[in-house]
Parts: sequence; C-alpha cells; structure tokens
Amino acid sequence: QVLFTEQLFRFKVYESETLKLRIYLSGRIDLGIVEGTTTVPIDHKSESESWFYSANSNQFKIYALMCGSPKLIVNRFGEYWNCSTG
Repeated sequence: QVLFTEQLFRFKVYESETLKLRIYLSGRIDLGIVEGTTTVPIDHKSESESWFYSANSNQFKIYALMCGSPKLIVNRFGEYWNCSTG
C-alpha cells in the first residue's frame, strides 16, 4: 500500500543555546509504502547513479530513520547503453 509520494521532511538533529546554533536535516523521500505496521521508504535510482550509492549511504540511513524503518528499498531503473560498442 502506497502511503506517500515525494514526501518532504526536515528535522532538528542538534541545538545549542550557548552557541546559538541549530542543525537540521532535510530531504525528499521518493515513495513510502506500508509493510505490516512499518513505513518503508523507497528511493528511485537510475543505472547512471548506481556508482554513487551503497548500503552504508547516509542518505539511505536518514530516510530509514525518518520513517522509523529498519530497511529501505532501492528501485533501480534504466539501462546504460554504450552506442560505440556495436
């Protein structure tokens, strides 16, 4: 079941009255679905972006944290095509 699409988020991760400093994390989660009682974030990545992401990605960890989920799904799409090889 789809819960949301293109969900924006922003949350405060640090605040210091002494330093008069606040740090926020913000972003946009592509898609959120419900599995049982858990909201699972889904991130769409094209094949051209596949070099960029890993299971240790801060982006993915933040998305999972925002949804209170122990996992995240990556929806890979597209295919790299090299026109010079045939």
